[in-house]
Amino acid sequence: MKETDGPSEIYDAREIQDVLLSIGVPANLSGFKYITYAVQLILANPEESTIKIVDGLYADVGRKYATKSTRVERCIRHAIVTTWQRGNVEYINYLFKSSINPKRGNPTNTQFLMRLYYYFATK
Repeated sequence: MKETDGPSEIYDAREIQDVLLSIGVPANLSGFKYITYAVQLILANPEESTIKIVDGLYADVGRKYATKSTRVERCIRHAIVTTWQRGNVEYINYLFKSSINPKRGNPTNTQFLMRLYYYFATK
């Protein structure tokens, strides 16, 4: 379900958060809210998202939460690592399928965010 916010559509944060909780992203980590908002931004502007993740997405999230883009990147990384160590392995495998190489460990921030984007975009 999408809720509209002015001219662009913003994906409902609750659905993103439900998926994050299902794979085991701890809700108490700052990365949880940063991932939620980052996925909303990617869904709202998919054409610029792959380029923008490194250059501008973290800055956009940081502006919303009054923090630095480097902190956003680090908190998302921490949330991903924590999820891969303690999360719901079955649901992670279902959601990420073969897009993640298990021999390489957890995905990069970009891989993680884009996989979530593709999951919601094709839903």
